[in-house]
Amino acid sequence: MVTLSQPTTLLYSWRTALIFAALIAKFILAVQPSYIHPDEFFQSFQIIYNDNLPWEVAEKGNINRSIVPLLITHYPVIWFGTKVGLDPFQIYLLVRIQLTIVSWIITDWCLYRLAPLKHERIKATLFTMTSYLTLVHQTHTFSNSMETCLLLPTLYIVNDIRSYLERNTPGQSYSVVKLCALGALISLGVFNRITFPAWILIPSFFLLKFFLKHPFISFIPIIIFILTSVLFIVVDSLYYSTAPSYVIAPLNNLVYNISTDNLRIHGIHPRYTHILINYPQMVGPLFFMIFPFTRTYTRTTTFLAVISGFLTLSIFPHQELRFLLPAVPLLSTLISFSNPAFSILKKYFKIALSLWLIYSSILSVFYGDFHQAGIIPAIAEINDNVLTSSLSISSSSHTTTLLFWRTYPPPTWMLDKTLLPNPLYLSKHDDGTIPLDSPYCNRNYVIDLMGSSLETLLAVGNKMSSSCPKNNIYLVAPVNAMLDIDTSSYSIIWKTFWHLDMDHFEYDKHGIDTFTPGLGIYNLM
Repeated sequence: MVTLSQPTTLLYSWRTALIFAALIAKFILAVQPSYIHPDEFFQSFQIIYNDNLPWEVAEKGNINRSIVPLLITHYPVIWFGTKVGLDPFQIYLLVRIQLTIVSWIITDWCLYRLAPLKHERIKATLFTMTSYLTLVHQTHTFSNSMETCLLLPTLYIVNDIRSYLERNTPGQSYSVVKLCALGALISLGVFNRITFPAWILIPSFFLLKFFLKHPFISFIPIIIFILTSVLFIVVDSLYYSTAPSYVIAPLNNLVYNISTDNLRIHGIHPRYTHILINYPQMVGPLFFMIFPFTRTYTRTTTFLAVISGFLTLSIFPHQELRFLLPAVPLLSTLISFSNPAFSILKKYFKIALSLWLIYSSILSVFYGDFHQAGIIPAIAEINDNVLTSSLSISSSSHTTTLLFWRTYPPPTWMLDKTLLPNPLYLSKHDDGTIPLDSPYCNRNYVIDLMGSSLETLLAVGNKMSSSCPKNNIYLVAPVNAMLDIDTSSYSIIWKTFWHLDMDHFEYDKHGIDTFTPGLGIYNLM
């Protein structure tokens, strides 16, 4: 990697303290129960626990999610936690701590090798560690987090092959071990997320040069890739044993995502969203310290990977910020405190680090401590107290209905099924209705009302109470959502301050009170 710039005195003097503080913050945030996106549960734990399965694996003839990455990252911890008697909340935190440790080690190790000069390593590590995306999103159980951990060692090997080609040392053969690792990493990366090849598409130019120069040895990563992929297909096919044929999850996922009609279900974005909206959110005040405002690192492998990922992912009209999570450490290697394209930026460089730390701290607190952060503690409270007290005061003929309103979908794998056996899961349809025509009074219900209207909530509650008088109805909802409901119709059981719902503010109805944080469990009467 070509690097020329020298760090500022400020950056060099405070590097150790900032990196150490960020590391502590990273582990503190790793055990906070914030909830960023449903996929952190519904593409992992829900599948492993075979509970309320998501669309990716619900249709046996069209499995979109490989089980292999989950068997590697999640299952050993879940197995251990179950053996030693941990509850679901503790298992969840243990998985996150494991992911935090693994991502920290891999990121540090790879940045050390992708940046050959000491001050470049310090700079890249500093800005990676202090990014709110590293502090929060990377510690959550996203497939994107795993993608980062697989992409960095892959790019390290690609960059190493590039250096090998540039050295052009006669008689020196390239490492067979690294070539085998390259094939296995790419295979696992593809089976983890179909977006993985997007980040290595342009850097693969160096792999093509290597293949042309060393065609015989180049078959090693190809063979390893094929063998590893076949193994993963066999494992998926055995795991999803009711599937009618071999399960090739990446291919199914690619076919699904090529269809705009399918993506419309999840949300269509303008194709400039990644570059003009998501990218500025990622880098914040550092926007003017990266290409095109500085051009120091435009020949590096990490720069080529960033360009490759952004351009390729921008082709698809469903564009979420977390899809760019693997770019965080890559972008950190491209930040420059010198050689701005415009001289006026020299003054800005002096305050950029301070602005960055403030920006990242605010977003880390928001996403790490508040964002939908009451849902998981609410489920823990339901397991520990609500369901147990309900059973102690009710006869065996009583059933329970849990309503989740104006929250993210509840991670139902956490619910204690010994206290809430065989629940029936319902959720809002696209037309806004809840499929609850004739309730089964001998069944427990978990109903995800999403952002349904107040009228829908009241209709569902009335339907359950009138049809099944022995049914105990509990509502989990944000504090500000309860401003719409007559206080005489419910009693509060439990409440937490640490929750913020950003999707349902009603300033025109409730004024500043609509911004009140918090989430509660209520007994509907």
